[in-house]
Amino acid sequence: MNFFEHQARARRNTIRLLVLFDLAVLATIGGLYLVGLVIDLFIQAWKKTLDLRLWRPEVFTWVCIGALAVIAWGTIRKMLALRKGGRVVAERLKGRPVDPASGDPAERRLLSIVEEMSLAAGLPVPQIYLLPKERCINAFIAGWAPSDAAIAVTHGALQTLGRDELQGVIAHEMAHLLHGDTRLNMRLLAILHGLLSIGMLGSALIGVTGGSDDGRSGVREPRLIVVGVLLTMIGSIGLVFGRILKAAVSRQREFHADAAAVALTRNPLGIAGALKKIGGARNGALLRTLHAEEASHMYVASGLRLYYFETLFDTHPPLADRVRALEPAFRGDFPRVELPPLPAPAPLPFFKRRQPLDPVAVAGTVGAPTLAHLGHGRALLEALPEPLRNAVRQPRGAKAATYALLLGQGSEGGGRGREAMEARAAREEREETIRLLPHAQSLHPALRLPLIDLAAPALRLLPREESADFLEALARIVAADRETDLFEFVLTHLVRRRLQTQSRGVVRFYALQAVRDPIALVLAMLAHHGHATPEEGRRALEAALEPLFDRGALKRVTLRIPPPEARTFEAFSRALDRIAMATPAVKQHVVEACARCVQSDGTTTVAEAELLRACVDALDCPLPPFLPDVAAGGVTSPA
Repeated sequence: MNFFEHQARARRNTIRLLVLFDLAVLATIGGLYLVGLVIDLFIQAWKKTLDLRLWRPEVFTWVCIGALAVIAWGTIRKMLALRKGGRVVAERLKGRPVDPASGDPAERRLLSIVEEMSLAAGLPVPQIYLLPKERCINAFIAGWAPSDAAIAVTHGALQTLGRDELQGVIAHEMAHLLHGDTRLNMRLLAILHGLLSIGMLGSALIGVTGGSDDGRSGVREPRLIVVGVLLTMIGSIGLVFGRILKAAVSRQREFHADAAAVALTRNPLGIAGALKKIGGARNGALLRTLHAEEASHMYVASGLRLYYFETLFDTHPPLADRVRALEPAFRGDFPRVELPPLPAPAPLPFFKRRQPLDPVAVAGTVGAPTLAHLGHGRALLEALPEPLRNAVRQPRGAKAATYALLLGQGSEGGGRGREAMEARAAREEREETIRLLPHAQSLHPALRLPLIDLAAPALRLLPREESADFLEALARIVAADRETDLFEFVLTHLVRRRLQTQSRGVVRFYALQAVRDPIALVLAMLAHHGHATPEEGRRALEAALEPLFDRGALKRVTLRIPPPEARTFEAFSRALDRIAMATPAVKQHVVEACARCVQSDGTTTVAEAELLRACVDALDCPLPPFLPDVAAGGVTSPA
């Protein structure tokens, strides 16, 4: 499956999840109805009146209202708790952020792998966490979108796995992010919390009636204790259905993620070796934290020990089956595997100023980075000037590096832009910006977007007020010369996207015809900024649209090309936001059309490549870096 098919599958899994959730709610309501009948019998016995009918509409009505209210309250409460993204999950499981300046070689290796993998996939670098108290071999990634994702590995994984094996595990988790699984996992986490809320309410009632902190007895009400016990028992229905839900939507995805990890690293021994070590390790993948259950569907391998009904409740396929899918000759003995180190990364293949681009291959590379992209990501990381690379790993330095990049390479690099920066930035940030400015001015254009992606984790650590001030400062710098150029738009657009806490995740448009006007505006902007004359721009626009007309996806008579005065960057952003709410299939057509538009004259500049990546990123479609094909002299997407 390509990226768009994975996204469509994630949407189908979401629908499946909602159906299963509805069944779980109905089963819970049925159990509560029986509890309601028992309570009603107690009340009737106290009043010395008995009604032994099994169907009591008034009881059922109140049970439905109460159950739905508690489940909705639990789900919404968890949704609000998770709105900050994946780091909430990592911190709840006792994870700590990995210090970018850490001197620990194992942590430095983890940072390097995650960063190069993110650059290879065209993704912002996720927050990186370590679970220091977990001796097992496990890892997970969580988040609503790439912009708020967090990846975590256990201490045991960091110390036990070789570089290739750890790389295979990280590639497996990145595949979940690319395939849209993490958003589904976050929804599942909130939904399961809602299902378990009834049991938690029962436990709370038992605790209230059991006693108080000062040693005195609590509310002495035996009937509340009975209700609490019954609710706790009914809550176990939510636990059972929760495990079934997780198993139903999670199990098959692990095979897809394993395959994607192999496709990226071209090394089946990496992820297979990690799985073998999990199978052969004393503690396997079992987490000890009290909250391991709620995130069990996110782990690279099953983090729980199930003593019964493993085939029904386990969120992961058996380890032997997963290894056998990668190594058909495997017999299930879980031997220790020693893997050779990766070869040293090749020098950075810098872009030429103009080079050919294969428009057919662009959509195929979305969400599907390859081994060549991985090597290119490592090379990009090493090619960045060390002062900039070190600065972007902490919030103040990340802000200063962004200011320096905007001043050093944007059109407002003169006095007015610098004055706007100094008026908004703190003294330390101003000094750091001035120190980094020479490095930003000499930075190769191919390294500008990777630098923003590297800065993403540190920028997301900014408090909300400081983050808003930072975006306002960038806007003032851009507006200093009363003109926004292409690079300024791309930089500010990507920074704003990286600071978003949630993806849109809402599908409103199911056909290209429904977003024809936004598509026309986006393609018109690409044609205008990628070609020297209006005639070349017109030909580029026609080249992009003609296949859509031929397939019948768009109707020529209904398409309105916006006039030049309407082609502003603000309108461009709004148009991308509209298209982002379309189905994956629609997005695939748009990505292909954008690539045809950019490539219509046979060559692609670095600025055009940046704008194309910004467009695709705005559609929630991560596009890996374009690779110069040395043999062909052009940019292709290697298989």
